[in-house]
Amino acid sequence: MNLRVLLTLPLLGLTMACTSDDGGGGGAAAADGGGGATGAVIDESDGCGRAKREDDLQVIPLKAIADATLPETGFVVATTFLRITHGDAGAAVFSELETPVQGELVAAPGVLAVELAVATSCNTARTLSVWESIEAMYGFVGGPAHATAMERVAEVSRGGSVTTHWDATAASEASWEEALRRLSSVSGPVY
Repeated sequence: MNLRVLLTLPLLGLTMACTSDDGGGGGAAAADGGGGATGAVIDESDGCGRAKREDDLQVIPLKAIADATLPETGFVVATTFLRITHGDAGAAVFSELETPVQGELVAAPGVLAVELAVATSCNTARTLSVWESIEAMYGFVGGPAHATAMERVAEVSRGGSVTTHWDATAASEASWEEALRRLSSVSGPVY
């Protein structure tokens, strides 16, 4: 199954755990169904690394960041990078989890913007979301569909998948460029 079929992917990257590089929060622990988080360094020599934008990255704005009204008092930005397993099995699980997670995501209280992206060349998915607060973000993360996805992340990720979030006050901090910069410095956990 090709990722093009899955262009309406969910914020599945948050299915792992959220780590923070803003110094103001930790992460929710991911359910470790055998694949779990590690501090291992992942070989990204295939050119499909978390800090490099894929040449064929296709962005799908569910709630476009450019259209969002961002609070002047600040907001939370979250991003993920998911290296999807090769072959039909991982794609089938990804597809199975996608619809209910996406449904919860777009209806989540406090979500201001969500952009999803896929790259078929690397078999990767990315997310960029903007939230009114950390509590709103974690409210979504703890939702039923998302909790199920967290339990099954080892079936979807081939390793090297990461997620992070940060506090922001300027629209420039809610961009794919900033997401790449933030992901480049995440040391773990890696899924």
